[in-house]
Amino acid sequence: MASSGGRSRKNRLLAILLLYSALSLGIFFRICKSADALRKDQRLKDGDNLVSDGQTFALGFFSTKASSGRYFGIWYHSFSEGTPVWVANRGNPVPDRSGVLKIVDPGKAVILDGRGNLYWQTDGIVLPVNLTLKLLDSGNLVLLDGDDESRFLWESFRFPSNTLLPRMKIGLDLRTGENKMLTSWKTEDDPAPGVYSYGVDPSGSDQLFVFKGMIRYWRSGVWNGRIFEGIPEMEAIAGYSYNFVSDAREISFAYSFNNSSIFTRVVLESNGQVKQWNWSQVTHQWELYWAVPKDPCYMYDSCGAYSSCSINSSSSCRCLQGFEPISPDPKLQGIPAGCRRKNPLRCNRDDDFLSLRNMKLPENFTSLRGVKDQDCKNECLKSCFCVAYAYADVNGLGKKCLIWGYDLLDLTQYSDRGSKLYIRLASSQKGRLNLGLLLGIIAVAAIGLIVLFSGFWILWRRKIKCRVDRILDERSSMIGLQNTLANVRSFPSRKNDGKGAKESIELLMFDFKYIAAATNNFSFESKIGEGGFGSVYKGRLMDGREIAVKRLSRSSGQGIEEFKNEVMLIWELQHRNLVKLLGCCIHGEEKLLVYEYMPNGSLDSLLFDRSKRAELDWSKRIHIVAGIARGLLYLHHDSRLRIIHRDLKASNILLDEEMNSKISDFGMARIFGGDQIQETTKRVVGTYGYMSPEYAMKGLFSIKSDVFSFGVLLMEIVSGKRNSSTLNLLGYAWKLWNEGAGLELLDPSLGNSYSTTEVLKYIHVGLLCVQDNPKDRPTMASAVIMLESESASLPSPREPAFYSERSLSELGASFSNRPQFMTVNDITISTIDAR
Repeated sequence: MASSGGRSRKNRLLAILLLYSALSLGIFFRICKSADALRKDQRLKDGDNLVSDGQTFALGFFSTKASSGRYFGIWYHSFSEGTPVWVANRGNPVPDRSGVLKIVDPGKAVILDGRGNLYWQTDGIVLPVNLTLKLLDSGNLVLLDGDDESRFLWESFRFPSNTLLPRMKIGLDLRTGENKMLTSWKTEDDPAPGVYSYGVDPSGSDQLFVFKGMIRYWRSGVWNGRIFEGIPEMEAIAGYSYNFVSDAREISFAYSFNNSSIFTRVVLESNGQVKQWNWSQVTHQWELYWAVPKDPCYMYDSCGAYSSCSINSSSSCRCLQGFEPISPDPKLQGIPAGCRRKNPLRCNRDDDFLSLRNMKLPENFTSLRGVKDQDCKNECLKSCFCVAYAYADVNGLGKKCLIWGYDLLDLTQYSDRGSKLYIRLASSQKGRLNLGLLLGIIAVAAIGLIVLFSGFWILWRRKIKCRVDRILDERSSMIGLQNTLANVRSFPSRKNDGKGAKESIELLMFDFKYIAAATNNFSFESKIGEGGFGSVYKGRLMDGREIAVKRLSRSSGQGIEEFKNEVMLIWELQHRNLVKLLGCCIHGEEKLLVYEYMPNGSLDSLLFDRSKRAELDWSKRIHIVAGIARGLLYLHHDSRLRIIHRDLKASNILLDEEMNSKISDFGMARIFGGDQIQETTKRVVGTYGYMSPEYAMKGLFSIKSDVFSFGVLLMEIVSGKRNSSTLNLLGYAWKLWNEGAGLELLDPSLGNSYSTTEVLKYIHVGLLCVQDNPKDRPTMASAVIMLESESASLPSPREPAFYSERSLSELGASFSNRPQFMTVNDITISTIDAR
C-alpha cells in the first residue's frame, strides 16, 4: 500500500511538473510571438526593442555620432544594425534615456520622456478598440485594431523618412492631396529633416523629382512603361519589378525585388543624391547599384532654355541649331543663361523642325489622343504656341503625340538612349542650303530686284496685300479657326485643379465676330469694368455660358508676343482659386481674353460698399481669405512655374456664385526660375496701398511682395476699409494691436457673427505679412498654416511698412460710422525711369 501510495504521489508530482512546463512554454512562445507588437497596456522603454516576425527589422531608441539625443526609429536587425530606415522624432530627439513609447487615448501612439513631455505622436483615431502597434517584416510600423491586419489604422509607410523600402509607395493621392515624399537627413549623422525631398511633383507631373527646398534639383524623365528615362540603370538590374501608377486617383511609384532574401533600399542622401543600395551576402556590406544625379548634365535645367547638355561631352552646354546664347556671359548667378531663337517663328506651315536623337524629353508637354506619328508634325504646325513635338511612350500605354508650348528646359542628350525630339524653327533656319538651291535663290532675288525697280508702285501695292494676308494667316494659325465657331480648334491639356483631380482643359481660339455678337457688339450696356489695360464686357455664348471678355486697348502696350505669353501663363495656371481662361482671340490689332464669368463680381465691389458689405459675414470672409491664400500658395510653390503676381488687390479678387475667391489679372505677373529669389525692375507697376516698400522704393520684388499685398488684403477684409492715402490702415492696425485693442479694427457690420480668437489671429497674421523687412514676413506656406491651425504659435509682429504716427487720431475718426467717411478708388501707377 505504501509503495502504491508513493507511486501515486510521484505520478501526481510528474503531472504537475509537466503541466507547469507546458504553461511555461506557452507563456514563452506567446511572449516570443508578441515581440513584434506593443499592446495598449504595454510600453516600450529606451533599451527595449520590438523585432519583426522574420527578424528583419527592429524598432526602438538609438543615438547618432552627431547627437547624444535619443531618436526613435526602425533599423535592420539581423544585419547592418547601424542603418536606420525610418525615424519618427527626426527634429525632436529625447534629450536623455527616459524615453518611452506607448498607446494612449484617443487611439494614438506617443513618445514621452520621464517628465511626460511629448516628442512624437501618430494621427489620433477615436475608436474604442484594443489597439496594437506592430512592426511588420516589410519594415512598416502599423497600428491595428487588435490583431486584425486587414486594415491599417496608421502606418509609417505613409510618413517616409529618407529611405524607400520595397513595396513602399511614394506619390500623390489625387483624392486627398496627400503627397508622400522622402526627405533627406540634415547631415550624414543628423536625422533632422534636410533641404532635399524626393517624390512626385506636387503639381501633378508624371515624373519623379528631387527638390532642394521648393526648387527642382533633378528630374527622372518620363516613364516609358519599364523605367524612368533619366534612370537607365533601372533596366540593367535583374529581378526588380517597378510599379508606376498615374490615374484619376493617384500618381505613385513603388518597387519590389523578386527574391525576398535579397535586401535593397533607395536612399535620399543629405547631399541630394538618390542611391540604390543592395546588401551583398558575399561581402556582407551595402553595394551601390546606381546614383542620380551623378553628372552636371543630370542636374535640373543645368544649361538653361534651348541649350542641350550632352553626357560625357567636354563642352556640356551648347545652344541648339537655330539658337544663340542669351548673354555673352556663359553663366548668370551661377546658372547658364540659356539660349534664344536667332529668328522668331513665323507661325505658318513653312516652319521646319530640327530633329534631335537620344533626348531626355522636357517636361510640361501636352499629350494628344488619337494622333498618329505622321500627323503629329501637322498638329504642332496648327498652333503658333507649339515649339516642339515628339512621338513617344510616356506612361507605358503606347506611343502618343506630345507637343510643347513653353520654352524647352532641362534638355539632356544621351549617347545610346532616350527619345527623338523635334524642335520648331523658322523657315529661314532649315540648315545648310545646297549650291543649286542657293543659286536659285540668288537668281530669284535678282529677278525680284529688276521687277522692283521697274514696277515699284505695283510691287508696293502687292506688298501691302501680302502683309495683310500674312497677318490673317498668322491669326488663323495662332487661333486655329475659320469663319464660324463650328470650326474652332482646341488645344487640349491635362492639368491639376489644385485638389489633385485631373481634368481636360481646352483653350478655345474664338472668332472675333462671335465674341462681338456675344457681347452685343461690345455695347456700353455690356461693359462691367475698365482699367489701364482696356475694358471688360459681359457676354453669353451660344451654349448659354456667361463669359467675361477682357478687350485690351491699343494703348495698353501689349504686343503679339506679350499677349501670347500672358495667354500661355494663365492657361498653364489651372487652380480652383485662379480665374479660368476659356480662350482668346486675335483679329488684326484686336486682342481679346475670354474668362469664366463671376456672378458676384470683384471683392472690392462688396467689401467697400456700405450697402453690400453686410452680405459678407465672418464665415464668408474667412472662406474668401482661405481661397486667396491657397491661390497664392499655388502660384508661389505648387505650380510648375513660380509666379509673382505683383498686383494682388481687392479688385483683382473675383467671386463666383458660391463666394469662392478667384485671383485674376496676370498682366503684371512675372515668372521666377531656378533658385531665383528676387528681381529688380526700373518699371514699377502696381496699385497704391498694396505695393511693398522695397518694390515701391527700389523696384525689388519677390514672393514676399505678394505676401505684403496679401497682408493688406487681410486687414481690409477684417476691417471693411480700404488702405489708401487717406486711411493708413496698417498704421492704425499696428497702433490698436500694441494697445491691446485689436478688436476695434473689426468691421462693425459683422455684428456678432465672428469668433474673437479668429479675428485676433487674422489681424496677427496680417501684421506679420506687412512687416517692413521682407525677411520677417512669412511665406504663403507658413501663412496658410498660421491661418488654418488652431494651436500654431505665432511670432510677435514688428512695425509694419509705411507706418507713421501722423494723423492716427484722424484714422480713429475714419473708423467711426460717421457719414463723412470717404473711400478712394484704386490708383494704378506706372513710372518708367529714363534710360
